[in-house]
Amino acid sequence: MAETWFDKLKRAVSDQFERTFSSAHMSAGVCSSYSLTQVRDLLKHGASISKRAKTAGAFVKYSGVLGSGGDKLAEAAGKIDGLVKKGSTAVGNANAACEISNAVSVLNRWTVDSKAVSREEAAQAFDHLFGGTATFFERLPPPVNQFSKILSTIAEFNFFGQMQDLMHPENSNAHGRAMRQAMGVDN
Repeated sequence: MAETWFDKLKRAVSDQFERTFSSAHMSAGVCSSYSLTQVRDLLKHGASISKRAKTAGAFVKYSGVLGSGGDKLAEAAGKIDGLVKKGSTAVGNANAACEISNAVSVLNRWTVDSKAVSREEAAQAFDHLFGGTATFFERLPPPVNQFSKILSTIAEFNFFGQMQDLMHPENSNAHGRAMRQAMGVDN
């Protein structure tokens, strides 16, 4: 007996579930070595699958092929799509928290005359700190959430990195001379 389109669909969904479940299961804690990037990639893959399932569910629902089963399939696909989107948001939040944490770690080791952390690394850490903070400010109510635009712009343009290059005391430009004078190095 020939395989129907519905049997092919069931087999494709089952195969995809088997491939995805293994990665999701390990990401959920069985294997603790997964990074946020790997989880984000897994969620991106899940989003593409759930989008196709949602489209197939809508087709089945409106074609009436499965009757009330098509309605349930479309509803389930929509819920799965929503859960994948929530997971992607959670990974984005965790990524921003890690960005802030890493920046604070670098900045805690930095001092003006430090050899452990260079000025360039400290400037980059400030840019990352502002970028991570912008992610959290986006979720605050207006008008406070508007600060996220300022913070993300600072991070996008590497403001502190750019200023560090411009204001470095060893630069021969006017800004470098002013920094040397401010530090009491230039006579």
